[in-house]
Amino acid sequence: MLDEKTTQYFKKMWKDLNERHLTDYGTSYNHRYPHITFADYDEIDQDRFIFLLDSSLHNQQQIELSLSILGTFIQSKTLFLAPFGAGFFAKII
Repeated sequence: MLDEKTTQYFKKMWKDLNERHLTDYGTSYNHRYPHITFADYDEIDQDRFIFLLDSSLHNQQQIELSLSILGTFIQSKTLFLAPFGAGFFAKII
């Protein structure tokens, strides 16, 4: 999860995008929250993945990300922001 200020920023942006009829992705489901996706798997040992991620990040300091890439999954009407470069993430996992 993201901090509250960032979450509210994204929810405001989702509302604006919906009002402009660009996408309803962020407003069409009440329990959708802004998040960062580290990976997307069809099959995974979820408990082991959470353990490995948690133990890798346990002593890490909070980081600031610059979300400078705008992308889309056209068929799902999804717009997304992504950080430029994955160097930091590659070092911690």
